[in-house]
Amino acid sequence: MKLNSILDRVKVLESHGDKNVTISGICFDSRSCKKGDLFIALRGSSSDGHQFIGMALKFL
Repeated sequence: MKLNSILDRVKVLESHGDKNVTISGICFDSRSCKKGDLFIALRGSSSDGHQFIGMALKFL
């Protein structure tokens, strides 16, 4: 699935870069992201996924 197809269905606050890339999977834990995954940063009760965006970007 293309990223732009996903973004067309959600409220996007901010977006940078090419949106015509193929997404091969979705990951919520930056430690388990693989190349081609879409990292979803969520705020939880004990941690905030936004703190791990940099770690997830290492898999690009």
